Amino acid sequence: MKIIYLIITFLLLGCLEKKVNKNESLVSSIISPDKKIRIDLINSDSDPICENQPGSLWDSGKIKRICYFRIFDNVSNKLILELNPDSDKTNDLQLKKCIPENFPLSVAYGFIRFNKDNEIIYEENYGMYGTTGDLIKVFQFNWKKCIFTNLGEFEEGNIGWPDPEGRIYFYKNQDQLYAFLSLKNNNSFRILKSKAIDENKDENFFANEQFDLKEDVQILYQENLNSDEMDFPDWKFNFPYFQANFNGKAIKFNLETGTLTK
Repeated sequence: MKIIYLIITFLLLGCLEKKVNKNESLVSSIISPDKKIRIDLINSDSDPICENQPGSLWDSGKIKRICYFRIFDNVSNKLILELNPDSDKTNDLQLKKCIPENFPLSVAYGFIRFNKDNEIIYEENYGMYGTTGDLIKVFQFNWKKCIFTNLGEFEEGNIGWPDPEGRIYFYKNQDQLYAFLSLKNNNSFRILKSKAIDENKDENFFANEQFDLKEDVQILYQENLNSDEMDFPDWKFNFPYFQANFNGKAIKFNLETGTLTK
């Protein structure tokens, strides 16, 4: 029995040595719902390319550095795709197709979930590039065919300048445009829907400079704010949901279905 125990111990140690790289640390491991695909997010304190991160990364709310994004076949443990901060410098034409446009690791920092086909849904928060205001784009990444599909864009708009008359956030999904609006002149919060016809998003909703709505704009939700809540409600964008908190409750809107959820 002692000999068998020693053999098993040596085998286990051998497996561990193959899986662990002393220069790397696992930030997170994500497994697809069907258990067939695994994503490992890795950091390294010794690889100099890991320092090549966007200058305003931490301003966008990210708290853990990632250096390698690896997709594995979770059954065979075969590496399918690896991205790092310098992947965009590769001469591999096929790999270039699988690299996000602005920063190779945006898919790692913005991972949201797998869809039913094990494609990756992720967000790219432009705050990590130092942009002012809120701008977040949501993508679907088919890593098997290296295809990126823009699912939607969430953006802070401007109501009045230089003195703001309220606050507005837009979400554009193909030809549909949603607005989350709070105006000082009526102290209300509204969720609006319109066709994305005009490139200037305001023009799709407002008929004039007094912010009267166009006739074809749909009001999906409206509620007056309490007198002590004169500003835009506390909000959170967590795709596919936009949530606003006011009057002691939370209003949760599903951006994929265009409906309120409880």
